[in-house]
Amino acid sequence: MRGTTHLITGAAVGLAVAQTAYPEGWKTLAAGAGLGGLAALIPDWLQVNIPGGSRFAANIFGHRGITHSLLFAGFAAYVAWLLWRPAFLIVWCAWASHLLLDALSNGAPVFFPLPRLTLARIKTGSWMDRVVGAAALVLLLAQIAVIVRRG
Repeated sequence: MRGTTHLITGAAVGLAVAQTAYPEGWKTLAAGAGLGGLAALIPDWLQVNIPGGSRFAANIFGHRGITHSLLFAGFAAYVAWLLWRPAFLIVWCAWASHLLLDALSNGAPVFFPLPRLTLARIKTGSWMDRVVGAAALVLLLAQIAVIVRRG
C-alpha cells in the first residue's frame, strides 16, 4: 500500500482508539490521530529511511521483515508506553493496521518468524489501494464530524 494509505488508515485507527479508550478531550484525540498516523508509517521508515537500513534489513529479514510483525509492534508500543501511557494501545493498533494493509498487498510476516500472511494481492498504487485509502479518509472525517458535533 502507498504511504498515504498507511498514514490515513493509521490516523483513523489512532483516533478511534483514543476516542474509545482515552476520551479525555480534544487534545488527546488529536494526539491519538497524529500518533496513529505516524505509527502506521514507522514500519516502512525503519527499513527504508535509515541509511543502509533497507539493504541491512532485507539481507537479514527480507523486505517487510521483522518491523512488519506483531512482535515488533509490541516492542514499539511498549517504548511508546514508556513515553506516554495512552500511546501503547494507539501505537499497537495503528502499527497493526499497517501489517493488515501489507497483508492485503502481497503479504507481511505478521507472525514472524512464521511465513508471511498474505490475504490478497492488491498492487501498491492501484485503484484498489486508492479505494482503501479513500475509505479510511471517509472514516477519519466521519469520526471528526462526530467529535465536533458532540462538542
